[in-house]
Amino acid sequence: QIFHGKVAVLQAFWGNRNVQGSRDRALLHMQYKKRKPPYELIISNEPAVHHSGAVSILAGKEPIYRLPVTIQQQVERSKMDKGERFIYGIMREVDKRWRMKGHGPWLNEMMYYAGLGAVSGQPRIVKRGRAAPEFHCDLFHPMTVYPSFGEAGLVAVASVYKTTYDHAISICRANGWATEHVEKAEDVEVTNYWEMGVEKDGEDPAIPSNIVLMGGHIVKKRTAHEEFGRIPIFIYPVNGVPWRGLASPNMDANAEQEGALSVVDWTAAWGRPIFWMNRTLYRSLDRVLSYEAERARKGAYGKYLALTEEGQQVFTQKEFEDAQLVTMNATTGESLTPIQPPSMPRESLELINQVFSMVQRGGLN
Repeated sequence: QIFHGKVAVLQAFWGNRNVQGSRDRALLHMQYKKRKPPYELIISNEPAVHHSGAVSILAGKEPIYRLPVTIQQQVERSKMDKGERFIYGIMREVDKRWRMKGHGPWLNEMMYYAGLGAVSGQPRIVKRGRAAPEFHCDLFHPMTVYPSFGEAGLVAVASVYKTTYDHAISICRANGWATEHVEKAEDVEVTNYWEMGVEKDGEDPAIPSNIVLMGGHIVKKRTAHEEFGRIPIFIYPVNGVPWRGLASPNMDANAEQEGALSVVDWTAAWGRPIFWMNRTLYRSLDRVLSYEAERARKGAYGKYLALTEEGQQVFTQKEFEDAQLVTMNATTGESLTPIQPPSMPRESLELINQVFSMVQRGGLN
């Protein structure tokens, strides 16, 4: 119960971050609103274009790794040159191991998350018997990672996510954990909790401990990892506001006013996507364009005014829509006049241009 309580506290603290993250991803995938036929709906692809462009720029080419060089002898320079090549080899091995798990390029996926406001992962070295060491750096979806920071770094972190039963079993086997307690289900919730040692429980506060549950059942008992001096997981915000602490003052001095961010609300801005400045503008632009598209849709169906002596029906609506009426025999006092559809008001055009300008200023240059 203590363990579940600690995880629940972390999840509640980061709840607003996940709410905002879900909204950002709905914008990114152009799925924040559904069309209700027959009404028109236009959803901008600007968030996807900006995000994809940023990922392409940052991950389109392998990074250049350099160790600082000063006034050194040739022996030291040679060692540093070998060190740089070793770094290249490690990162290519990390990319290879990541791709073997069904993912795309490691750097591309890291920058994908960075463009959405945060990156998280766990670098590790795996040694199997006499085989060569394996270099890994598993990336986590930041919205599934719930950290608590202290002066020396992470104090505790919970990674909570759902996966398939087969994948859960493969995780257990790869790490040598028990599998008999994992119940077969459509999806299995995995809870991976790291915490620095609790001194009052007789643990060393400088050594992290780890416990793993799957489907509510323990597959790895709480274990102290003396090989680490810190929790071996990283989570970093990108493009956000500074960390405020679990009990920090309100983010805004006028937090009592409507719309101000409270002590918890700031977590929604701890990491922000590259298009965060245009979040509301995209919706405003989509709304105005959808109104104009609806105006165009209604105007696309021609409307006519039929004038007759006694108001009798000359031809049916179906005949007109099927274009079976080519000519119309009219007598004195009868006529068929098209009704001019309404055009876009000048105010709407100016509004669209103004919103477009703001979107451009808040986007990538």
